[in-house]
Amino acid sequence: MISIMITSISNNIGIAQVSFKDYQRENLIILNAQFEVDPSSEAWKNADEIVFDFESLLMRKSADTCVYLIDSRPFTDDEKTFRGTVLRSRISENGLHIEKVDAFDGYGPLRFIVCSAYAKGGQRTEIVSDGFVTTGISGNFSGTTLNKKCLMVKDGYVFCLLTFKKFGTDGSTVEQAFDITGMPADVDVAVPVVYSNGFINTKGHPLAIGRISAGHFTCTNPDSASFTANEGTFLHFFAVRDVADDNTDDTNDSDGSETSSDSTE
Repeated sequence: MISIMITSISNNIGIAQVSFKDYQRENLIILNAQFEVDPSSEAWKNADEIVFDFESLLMRKSADTCVYLIDSRPFTDDEKTFRGTVLRSRISENGLHIEKVDAFDGYGPLRFIVCSAYAKGGQRTEIVSDGFVTTGISGNFSGTTLNKKCLMVKDGYVFCLLTFKKFGTDGSTVEQAFDITGMPADVDVAVPVVYSNGFINTKGHPLAIGRISAGHFTCTNPDSASFTANEGTFLHFFAVRDVADDNTDDTNDSDGSETSSDSTE
């Protein structure tokens, strides 16, 4: 498999340049990356927003989408989770722009997850429902219960939404793991895990960083059942597939069947 990537040529937050997996068309760009920022740095303190510049992007300007921010330590000693939020993001003039907030600066380093689709605004076109494949989860049979699911597989990327009634693990471990039915083996991406319990602290929402590789999902859950026992935890992401990109229009050979699950729920 070949990872198609672009690397920023400059940024305003004082970190090493970041390489992004990318899928680019005139009306759609999908980017995947993970990076960290030291909130005590002068570059971070002086920045009004986060900006990565590139040599060239196919789209001049996009509508808004989101990027996830996750802190690196709990707000208090008795909390059992990391927290974060979603940030507005857009493409403009060969640059990736991300909203900056300072509410988490005391809990760094700050971690950012980009698994987003950037679409051109003001498009007028027919909506075609295709690429959807049968999906579900397997390999975790008691602690995790799937609720709703959607997996769209295209030649160069995937879109996935999974919501859960429960997101616990078997036994006493906090290490979560299961297989996602229908997920292509060429997807390797970091994704945010958004937990159901958001009532402990008003600053941010409980989050973790998960990984999907060869159809297998892993993450470390918070060390408290209150975050995993209730309905509402979800995964929501776009991911670039590790395949060669010939810069032709995307086609899809899926049968277009509606999503359903033939595995654990």
